[in-house]
Amino acid sequence: MRTKTLRILIILATSIMLFATNGIADIPAPPVNQTLGMPDGIFNNLVEAECRACHEGKKTSNPDRHHLLYGLPIIYGECSSSGNDCLTETDCTELLCDNNGNTCDDDTDCSGGSCVAENCVGETAASDPLANLGVYGCFSCHDQSTAGGVTNFLVQRDCLQCHLQVPGEGSVHHLTGTAQGTNSPLGDPAIGDCTPCHGTLVDDYGDDHIIPTYLPSLVTPAIKNGLGVPFNSEGNGAGACTYCHSTGTGNFYVPGVDNATGVIVYGNASTHHNSGVTSTRTGGIDPTKCALCHGLEMDVINIRNCEQCHGFESLHNIQADSTAAGNIGTIVIGEEDYGFGHIGEDTPGSGSDCWGCHGFAMAGTYAIGSGAITPYISGSTAEIIFAGTDNTITLSGTAFT
Repeated sequence: MRTKTLRILIILATSIMLFATNGIADIPAPPVNQTLGMPDGIFNNLVEAECRACHEGKKTSNPDRHHLLYGLPIIYGECSSSGNDCLTETDCTELLCDNNGNTCDDDTDCSGGSCVAENCVGETAASDPLANLGVYGCFSCHDQSTAGGVTNFLVQRDCLQCHLQVPGEGSVHHLTGTAQGTNSPLGDPAIGDCTPCHGTLVDDYGDDHIIPTYLPSLVTPAIKNGLGVPFNSEGNGAGACTYCHSTGTGNFYVPGVDNATGVIVYGNASTHHNSGVTSTRTGGIDPTKCALCHGLEMDVINIRNCEQCHGFESLHNIQADSTAAGNIGTIVIGEEDYGFGHIGEDTPGSGSDCWGCHGFAMAGTYAIGSGAITPYISGSTAEIIFAGTDNTITLSGTAFT
């Protein structure tokens, strides 16, 4: 047995949106428990309750924000090229290339793309008679009853009556300048930032976070088709993202339901392809955005591409608190209940979060001389250290080289 000293930076998890658990957790996953961060969902088919999960109880209340619009010009949508306000697609007269957004007269101007009409994006609806005057009024949001000769406002609290979700169009969240790259100062300014909404559970593309340059090893997480044991309910082996992040239905494209929260869970392909991040403002597909995940050759996704947004530091930053004995209110690395994050219970076998990602190590012990032997860490002299200072940690285990 050999020991080594390592310098390690451990970042504890923060959460942007926490869903209350009210049922039986899916342990083992899939689908993964939707108890931390954004759900594994599609954000252009939301229901009212999902909108309020984030937008209720902010510094300015939803009623106040809407009441302060009274008498102001109604915002229906914005033409994807000119930026002019629009009611329908017919109000947007520019012709644009669907692959680069340049103005065009016909397809020959688009170098492989199509010349199409620009879109009216981010559409909303307002039914108030004052809409003819182009301003918000009371009836833009409310109806009224005159039963019994008494006039009463009827409070309509369904956000989606006005905030339309357009099929094939990215959600309003991913159409912002922050997400689209027109106002994204944290990472690559041409691509867009993720952390303003998703927090430290992800990374911003091009923000100089650490991405390994060596070839993936036996314990590097795979995208799908893990080779370790145990297998999950879909028959996927440990050691891959799909070990937990799948639908539980046996089909990536058929959504499932998380029993603990009731949240509908989609497969990785659906959640990424339906984000709208790869869409142009004319509704086409921007191939340069596809390359963010698939690479310039549009090949099978490599883990290093995934790490542009999901680096190992942010992945190791994902852990919800659990009912583990003595840990209520405090996240203890390696001791939280299995299935509620990436750094919970650390017992090799079915009750371990670590093996879900690094499950190649569970495929069995490798014969001497047949290749690399996976190291196993059985203990550490410290679990919490402080950034900015030198720290010496002694790790105990086997197969260190």
